[in-house]
Amino acid sequence: MVLFAILVSGAAGAASLDIKGTYGTPAGCKYAADGIYGDEEVSILDAEHYENFVTYCEFVQVLPARDGSSIVTLLCGHEGDEAQTVDLVRIVKSSDADAYTIFHATGDPWATVARCEGPNVPAK
Repeated sequence: MVLFAILVSGAAGAASLDIKGTYGTPAGCKYAADGIYGDEEVSILDAEHYENFVTYCEFVQVLPARDGSSIVTLLCGHEGDEAQTVDLVRIVKSSDADAYTIFHATGDPWATVARCEGPNVPAK
């Protein structure tokens, strides 16, 4: 019973990545600044969520891996669909740029996002 309580309390407090700011594809950074979805290439990552053109995913659990990446459980809503899905991704910090790559549970890359700059970009 004590182990269960520890696991539940640890999971509840670990729903954000240790990143500052907003990261995105060029179209994602434009959307973060002006709020206008104008491109299917929109991808945005911040400490609490990942979204693309048709999907918004909140982080439910974030776990560190030994290699420095993060394993993230997502609760996702999809445009035009009332159902939500649960997904798993691995988020990896680039070793040579201020960027992250998001890999689907299958190992396929979803997106690579770089820090968004500008006065209208949220500084989460």
